[in-house]
Amino acid sequence: MRWHGPLKAAYRFKYRKNREYRLHSASTGLLYRQIIDSKLLDWLSSCAELWSLFTYFVAGQMELSGVVGELVTKADQASVSQMINDSSINKTKHSTTRFVQENTPKN
Repeated sequence: MRWHGPLKAAYRFKYRKNREYRLHSASTGLLYRQIIDSKLLDWLSSCAELWSLFTYFVAGQMELSGVVGELVTKADQASVSQMINDSSINKTKHSTTRFVQENTPKN
């Protein structure tokens, strides 16, 4: 695994039985530098309280991440909800279209 430089391949997690999943949140500190540039890190670190909340969040310590953790959690929930709704709508459209096609008399 490469720890330096930009990611050069797709990044995925796969569920495995008997795996220590708390490592996922603990390892995010290794990745956040890949997606947050120096200017933003400088800005975040210029405010001690914001920096602390961000650092706790990145470390997976949600109970200490305060409003940063709440914002990200709410955004994640909204994103997942939207994805589920979009998927459901697409399945309904596909099912309806297929039903009409299969049940339309052919001339």
